[in-house]
Amino acid sequence: MSEHSYRRTQRTIEADIRHFFDHAKLSDNDPITSLAKPLVVAWKVYEMKKTGLTTVNKKLRHLSHFSSWCEAHDHLPTNPTRGLRVGARAERAGKMIRKAFSPEQLRLIVNALQVRRETARTKYLEQFYWVCVVVLFTGMRSRKHGTSVQPCGRG
Repeated sequence: MSEHSYRRTQRTIEADIRHFFDHAKLSDNDPITSLAKPLVVAWKVYEMKKTGLTTVNKKLRHLSHFSSWCEAHDHLPTNPTRGLRVGARAERAGKMIRKAFSPEQLRLIVNALQVRRETARTKYLEQFYWVCVVVLFTGMRSRKHGTSVQPCGRG
């Protein structure tokens, strides 16, 4: 690991721990024993509302390493972060949840595409229209399954 990436990682870890202490309203003068599980749970809930599961797990991991060190050196009786990580399966499932377009949203998108299609001067834009319609109604995403949408008739 280069010196630059080591320092960047160190700053990230310090920022995550500082963010927890700020959220828990703990100052540098408070005893470390005031670091308790309810504070960590409240912080986790707060973080989950504003960021994704992967980010929350990363921040919990940073706080957990710090808490483990405190526990190993007898600054804390137990590690308050133990058992709070979101499981990998739940994390992957959270990444896969996608909201479907509502019928009203689809109608607006198709109408906007239709206007563009009617003003198109080239066959390429006609093909673009149909590709967009297929993608919207099938749920397919571009660059998924090793495929990418390429314009026809272009060489």
